[in-house]
Amino acid sequence: MTDPFSKERIRAAYDAVADDYDAVFGNDLAKLPLDRRMLDQAKSAANGGLILDLGCGTGSAGSYLSSRGARVVGLDLSPGMLRHCTFPVCRGDIRALPFGDSSFAAVVAYYTIQHVTRPELVGVLLEAARVLTREGALLLSAHLGEGEVLMEEFLGRNIATTGGTLFSLGEVSDRISSTGFLIETCETRDPLRHEYQSRRIYVLAKRAS
Repeated sequence: MTDPFSKERIRAAYDAVADDYDAVFGNDLAKLPLDRRMLDQAKSAANGGLILDLGCGTGSAGSYLSSRGARVVGLDLSPGMLRHCTFPVCRGDIRALPFGDSSFAAVVAYYTIQHVTRPELVGVLLEAARVLTREGALLLSAHLGEGEVLMEEFLGRNIATTGGTLFSLGEVSDRISSTGFLIETCETRDPLRHEYQSRRIYVLAKRAS
């Protein structure tokens, strides 16, 4: 079987559901005060600097930040998802970012790391640290849980088997701390009714100087 975590599988899955994804989840931030508060903190930490929306999808987080005056660049594997974004974007892989060192004042990774395997997570976080300025901010959210899930259906559409990783709170915190970040805030919330039914974690951290 082709690797269910390959970038080809992830891209194809999201291309297949891009319009439906935007229709179902595009306005969720209006119902999520914790998410908005964490995004506001990331914007404040960036202090006017450029923000990278990592795995931006259809641009919910990036659009929220842009509407509040932030300068945002989005990156995602899926051109179908990127077509919905209203801010500058590029197509790319979170495991090998196409940006120079110290390019961003903040990186926002909203529900992105579930599409990498456990061994790959450290590399993704090191890439985020690399493109951040000294003391730049990382805001990361993730699905909490154990093990991996394999999906063959996504928003009512049949897709090739595609993988997702569930991380424990300790795993997320430990990996962030071990890759050169100092954690400032850690929050959790329950899912909305129409979301995947996992508890979610939000971590705001600063790159250690």
